[in-house]
Amino acid sequence: MQNNLSEHEDVMEEEKLDDDDEDENNEHTMVTTSTTTPHNSSTTTLSTNNNYGDETLDLYDQDDDGDDEEDDDDSWDDLYNYESLADVLDEEEELVKVWKRIQNVFKHRKDALMDHVQNLSTNLKKQVDDRKLKLKKKKERFERELRRPETIKFKDKLAFTLGVIILTSSTFLLAKYPQFLPNYYMILCIILMVMRFFSYHGRGYHYFMLDFCYLANLILIVYLTFYPSSPHLFMMNFVNCTGPLLFSVIMWRNSLVFHSIEKVTSVFIHIYPNLVVFVLRWMVKHKDGIVKFPSTGQEYHICIRNDEECTISFRDVFYTHIVLFCFWQIGYFIKTNVIDKSYLQRRANLQTTYRYLTSKSYIQMLSDKIYGTKYRPYGFITLQFIYHMLTLIPVKFAFDNFYLHVIMLSGVFLCSIYNGASFYFERFVKHYVEDLNKIADQLEKEERDAEALESSASATATNIINSEASTQAL
Repeated sequence: MQNNLSEHEDVMEEEKLDDDDEDENNEHTMVTTSTTTPHNSSTTTLSTNNNYGDETLDLYDQDDDGDDEEDDDDSWDDLYNYESLADVLDEEEELVKVWKRIQNVFKHRKDALMDHVQNLSTNLKKQVDDRKLKLKKKKERFERELRRPETIKFKDKLAFTLGVIILTSSTFLLAKYPQFLPNYYMILCIILMVMRFFSYHGRGYHYFMLDFCYLANLILIVYLTFYPSSPHLFMMNFVNCTGPLLFSVIMWRNSLVFHSIEKVTSVFIHIYPNLVVFVLRWMVKHKDGIVKFPSTGQEYHICIRNDEECTISFRDVFYTHIVLFCFWQIGYFIKTNVIDKSYLQRRANLQTTYRYLTSKSYIQMLSDKIYGTKYRPYGFITLQFIYHMLTLIPVKFAFDNFYLHVIMLSGVFLCSIYNGASFYFERFVKHYVEDLNKIADQLEKEERDAEALESSASATATNIINSEASTQAL
């Protein structure tokens, strides 16, 4: 009996051990299945433990509910990744720092620009104030002159004396020592041209010195100084001085007014060059087309042909001058209508030949008839070309005939004397006072221009500040 009981206990212990092994195996299977397929853990547990009762099923169902709660916690951790959120916050802080640095840069730039504009405005205002002060002093000086008695000033007396000296000394040299007249002309021309440049530049007339008459004087000086052995260059000078230059005295109504150095200079640059070529052509007998001055050792070649009569043709006259006229007119047009166009438009007080002549109603009317108002400059060029061509017609006869040349030169000179007499007896007193009034008006205009310049500078500074503020706002 005891043996059977012992055997039965052994069997029961073995079965219990087997049950424990199966329980461990089942638990291992449950854990593995729950780990690999968490959503199907309940089904797997049921199939694995179907030999157990309802209590075992309920136990595993409770364990499955716990696993679901852990999965929910993991999903919330995935949704709120605290490390990623910290990185985003760091990036936002960095962006805020960059934006603050940009604001600081713009602030420094604005402050620097404001300082620059303020300094510029201060300097400009100072310059304008200095200019206004100088203009005010000039105006006061001219007003004092206007209050003086209407008598000829001391400088006009000196100008009158100089004009008479030039006339009498030139007459003496022409009659007694014609060989010195070319050199005398060059000395006077240089002195008078320098004086005219400074006088015209101060009055806004310096563009007049681009006219053809000044070019003709320059070419004559070049011939006398550097190329006296060129007969073709002498022919060009003779055509220039006897044609358009000489008749400009009539065209421009030049007046021999001795007290005005400006009017004396105008007569000089139009008549004296013709007097020089007259001396070279007629006052000394040439040999083989060469004029020799033994006292000065100078030789001038004046004949383009080796004939004894030293004649020229109309082709020689027109061909040479047309080439020179085109060269000068193209250069003049480029200078005044291309290079300095905007400058002349801004400076309405500057005077040019085109502005002066088109202010005359009859010339403007002729120009508008040819090309219309839109192309008025081309009409002006056409009228100038016609004038030059007409003045060339008597040149050939003056070159071939001494008496005709004398008549032309004397007639134009008498015309300048008559214009001077008209000036003295009809317009002198009236225009003398008017000239002083014009100077005073010009000073007032310059003062207004200075004030307008100051206003423009202030407006420009305001626009710059507003533009910078708009840029910073953006």
